This record gives sequence, structure tokens and C-alpha cells, in this order.
Amino acid sequence: MKEMKNKMCQATKYSEQLLEIYNNINSEVRRLCAEVNTADLYDLDMLHIIEKGGFNACEGYKFAKMIYDSRIKRRKAKNELETLKQLKNNFIDKNMELLNKTHQEVVRRDIILKDLTERKVYNNRVIGRDTTEVVTEVKSNVVVNNIPASVPKVDPMSLTPIHKKTNAKLQVISKIDEDHYVVKKKGCGMQVMLKKNILNLEYFQSAK
Repeated sequence: MKEMKNKMCQATKYSEQLLEIYNNINSEVRRLCAEVNTADLYDLDMLHIIEKGGFNACEGYKFAKMIYDSRIKRRKAKNELETLKQLKNNFIDKNMELLNKTHQEVVRRDIILKDLTERKVYNNRVIGRDTTEVVTEVKSNVVVNNIPASVPKVDPMSLTPIHKKTNAKLQVISKIDEDHYVVKKKGCGMQVMLKKNILNLEYFQSAK
């Protein structure tokens, strides 16, 4: 169970990969912007050196080659930046908030489902139990008109689900399986509770 709880589900893994892609695109845009800006400043420095004069033909060629190489490097970064901006502005920026929200919901849902799996307890009905005990239990739970024969017939609508240990009134939200229900206590949030800890549950359900 511990291994299952720590293992990342596919939806969480994919949403994290999408977030990583989004963040990588934003980082690359910032890097390319800085590269273009640095090239512009470099060219400006070179022009100021040329403006001062005092260089021969060989040095002049060297300066021109340096500016040429800088412009080629700048143009390559600028082209990459322009295409990435299309992806960032038209898709990334518009969906980043939705992706973050979706990722948080996926992680939250994964934690809840794993917690339910971790706490789920199954009591064998027959396997490993004495046959006489099982038969006696079945007979004692014979139902007449949806109400156990051993209990006086009462109006099911008047019976409210109650927490066996605290006698607190419960609101049954939904059924997970035969043994587990999602309930809500007054002043508290929702929680998963074992069927055996909910009194009047059968009467409440028969009235619905």
C-alpha cells in the first residue's frame, strides 16, 4: 500500500511534464531576449570604436568581420525568438493559469483516491469464518418490508443516520462501495466512514 501511495499516477506525471514544457519555453524566451539585447549592445560598442577612427585597413576589416559575426548570431536568435513568441503569446500565456489549476486538481484527486485505497478495509463474508456463525448471522439479518425482523417497525423517514461512536447526526453524501460511505457531520467537512459505524443507515436508505 505504501508503494501505491508514493507512486505518481499518469495524470499527475503528464501534467507535471506539461508544466515543465511551459516553464522551459518561458526560460528560452528570456534567454533569447537577453542574447538579442547583448548583440545590440556589442554592435553599439563596435560602432563607437569605429567612430573614433585611427585604424588601418586591416583593423577596419577585423572590426567589420566582428560586427558581421555578431549580426549573424543576433539574426539566428531573433528568428528563434519570433517563432517562440507566437507559441508563448497565443497559447502558453492564455492557458498557464488553467494548466496550474488543472495540475493542482489532478494532484488533489490522486491524493484522495490513494488515501481511500489505503484506508479501505474488507471483512470476509464467508472465507475463513465458521459456517455455523455465518448461517446464524444471515438468519438474524432477515428483513421484513426492508426492516430487520428483530427491530420494531417504525417510520423509516423519522430515522436519521447517526455516528455510532459520537451519536452525531450524519448527512450521507454518496456511497463508495458496500462498506464505505462519504458523510458529512454538522460543522465538519466530508469524510469517509465505514458502514458499520453508521447507525440507522439501512432504515434511512429504505425510506429514500
